[in-house]
Amino acid sequence: MSPEDSLIPITRLAVTAEFSLRADPWEDPELDLVRTYRIAVMAESGRGDDDDEEVQVGTIHIDFMRFDVALNLGFDPEEIADNASHDAITIYEALQEDLGRMSYGMNQDCLMVSHFSFEPPYRGTTAELGALRAALIGLGSGVSRAFLPMGVVIPDISLATAKDLNTTALYFDKIGFKPLKLGSDILWLDMEAGSFWRRQASSQ
Repeated sequence: MSPEDSLIPITRLAVTAEFSLRADPWEDPELDLVRTYRIAVMAESGRGDDDDEEVQVGTIHIDFMRFDVALNLGFDPEEIADNASHDAITIYEALQEDLGRMSYGMNQDCLMVSHFSFEPPYRGTTAELGALRAALIGLGSGVSRAFLPMGVVIPDISLATAKDLNTTALYFDKIGFKPLKLGSDILWLDMEAGSFWRRQASSQ
């Protein structure tokens, strides 16, 4: 029996929205660019009783990047992304290269993983990756790309070696993430790929 076989099964992902809607959508487009969803990954308590108690074994934050909304409101999405964060402008530029120059009515919204942490028994397991995949599927309606800055999972990305980046990329490649380009510290996922949506065998 492998260590993963003894893991208590993950039961659900509890999602809360960390934003409010502005009465005036034009007031602060930088703040309105990102919608953050905080996800508590829950598992059975493992106590063997019948009270159905759950424990939290991981936390995932996923940002919904709304580039098309900025454009449709009359703002330059590139400028808005640049003002928001380095990751936001890098992702926006990657979308332009991948999908073509953005124009009115074109949806280039995407998802970005902004936090990813699990308790030690689940860390580095297929259960952890399965939870991330389930979160992306659950929030992926209407988007075709997801991004994962490796700084989210590597504590000090500025000190990361090429080996660190390669090891991280290979780990998340198990659910379809690829480096944005050679030497990039951002991974991307094609959510239109059939393999991403295909049911995978569970290790639990």
